[in-house]
Amino acid sequence: MILMAFSFTGNVVLGEHFTSLVTPLQFFCYFFTDEIIQYIAHQTALYSVQQFPNNPLVITKADMERFIGIAMSMSLVKLASSRRYWSIHQFTFELV
Repeated sequence: MILMAFSFTGNVVLGEHFTSLVTPLQFFCYFFTDEIIQYIAHQTALYSVQQFPNNPLVITKADMERFIGIAMSMSLVKLASSRRYWSIHQFTFELV
């Protein structure tokens, strides 16, 4: 393995709009705005109509937010199989 040293030559000054973000949710909402999530939901619904014209899914912005939340949670909390995420047996974890 060859390791190469690189130095960042870009602008390291962050604007006030970015430095005022404190929580993980604020960072997420900075990049995933309501308009972007609504657009993703709309495109998903459009795809559903194209694939299943007789029985398309109705996808709302709230549905898409839930899906993104579940996908992010599943990427952070690793279980032995995907079926375990939907088990009726509750599991708990503590964030450190």
